[in-house]
Amino acid sequence: MPFDIITYALLKKIKPTGDITAFTATLPAYEDLSAGDFVNIFDDAGVAKVRKADASANKPAHGYVLDDVSAGSDATVYFDGHNTKLSGLTAGTCYFLSDTTPGGVTNTPPSTTGYFIQRLGIAIDNTTIDVEIEPPIEIS
Repeated sequence: MPFDIITYALLKKIKPTGDITAFTATLPAYEDLSAGDFVNIFDDAGVAKVRKADASANKPAHGYVLDDVSAGSDATVYFDGHNTKLSGLTAGTCYFLSDTTPGGVTNTPPSTTGYFIQRLGIAIDNTTIDVEIEPPIEIS
């Protein structure tokens, strides 16, 4: 994925929200997204779009969504802050991008060769991750 496409999309679309530390971008959804999904920004014929991130399919997480979004509709993508739309989390536990549920999280990092490990943040309660997305590391 070319860095210049992502940079262009972010520079053009990122704007602060009510929380001075939260940055967002409004991008079209390539597929249906559920509230809480971690998403991947990619280039679709010259248009920056978002799809579910997936540690098994070379789709690293760049942000997350807090609302359900239908394919083709605009999604507000958050790059930091609190993802409050999850469930079943354990406070104090580190969460990673899932390799079995696109857009989802796991407390067990993937271990399959060719997949990647990407730390997303720490749960602060059973529905919220304090998001601090780290770069993915490919498993070899």
